[in-house]
Amino acid sequence: MTMPSLVLAISMALAMTALPFLLETAIADESVASEHAGTGDSYHYMRFPQKDALCDGSHLEQAGTSDEAELRALCDRDATCRGFNGRGQLKRDTRAVCMRDDTEDGAVLFTKTSALKSSAVKAFPEIPVVPLPSLYDLNEKNSVLSANFSITVAPTTADVDAFLQLAIERYYALVVTHRSSSMSPLSDLTGLVITVTSQDLDLGLGTDESYQLVVPQSGVVHLMATTVYGALRGLETVSQLVRYDLNSGMYHIVNTPLQVHDSPRFAHRGVLLDTSRHYHSIIVLKQFLDSMSHAKFNVFHWHIVDSQSFPLQLHTLPALVKGAYTPQEIYTPEDVTDVVQYAKLRGIRVIPEYDTPGHAASWCVGHPEICPSASCLQPLNPATNKTFELISTLLQESTQLFTDDYVHLGGDEVNEKCWKSVPAIAAWLKENN
Repeated sequence: MTMPSLVLAISMALAMTALPFLLETAIADESVASEHAGTGDSYHYMRFPQKDALCDGSHLEQAGTSDEAELRALCDRDATCRGFNGRGQLKRDTRAVCMRDDTEDGAVLFTKTSALKSSAVKAFPEIPVVPLPSLYDLNEKNSVLSANFSITVAPTTADVDAFLQLAIERYYALVVTHRSSSMSPLSDLTGLVITVTSQDLDLGLGTDESYQLVVPQSGVVHLMATTVYGALRGLETVSQLVRYDLNSGMYHIVNTPLQVHDSPRFAHRGVLLDTSRHYHSIIVLKQFLDSMSHAKFNVFHWHIVDSQSFPLQLHTLPALVKGAYTPQEIYTPEDVTDVVQYAKLRGIRVIPEYDTPGHAASWCVGHPEICPSASCLQPLNPATNKTFELISTLLQESTQLFTDDYVHLGGDEVNEKCWKSVPAIAAWLKENN
């Protein structure tokens, strides 16, 4: 387990907004780049793993070749070209989301990313999603959801399917809050299919959270991601796009047909919560994690202990929890495991903070031997090995409770006045320079 001495304490509230061309490694089956002839500019193309069903072919032009390299070169040289497909057709529409005709199936689609709208382009109407996705393409239609609208997972492993089924249940309950006899099984959108290519459920710094969302004007919505965590971010986007019309009694998705390509600008998007100064129940912590997931935050920085209280119960150091406010205001090892698993199912890492050697007065309630004196409790006593042995034991159990690769050890506000007021510690400081 990697335990850097300091991990950033308060993470900025950072959105998923990304620089436009970070997208090439994010969500498509493959990304290719080529040099713009005569300019040195580089265009990037998103290679979609399946045909695009949002166009009737009226804006396609046969290029006279089906060679991928030649098609890229042709599209690079033509400022009006939006992309091409595997049948040798160039697209010359202002809408980047369509690239096929309905007479043939299975054409591989390449869309020039410069044809998609970047969230940095403020003049373009913003998609009603928070945080604003990196790239998106909107239109002006509203598509009604069928009464039989369902969310399914493309064939994958049992673990991935189980993970996503739990997410589907949560989001379905979140979005479908009204039942109406007005909903028709013959409406525009019949379902959503989630496709995840990776079977890896590990969550850490650098986990791929990108996704691609394609919403046609009618038919099936497709959500594609490398990992389940990208799929979670995509489901959150879908939940914000769905609207309920009180007049018609129907659910619909706005601005269709639409396409979203999204990946986070920052790998660490965290919120710190202090449960030492202000104890919060497990119910409240879970509500907090739910709120984080809706804003696509991915790190819960749990400032679990401090000078005021030590609410964490440990099997190896049972006396430490005597520093809690009351015996009721504690977190058992089972509580911690519950919170960590609850967070992971929402794509959130949990990083604990044990602020040492300062901010540790609560440690002295159960272990006075590691503190300078009865009247001067912090910073912890560096002149006795008992202090380091206790910290080592704490961190060993912490690695079992908190599964992340990181832990925060504080290190702030170490006031040496207390140390210098205790002769034994003052002598140790002098001896150890």
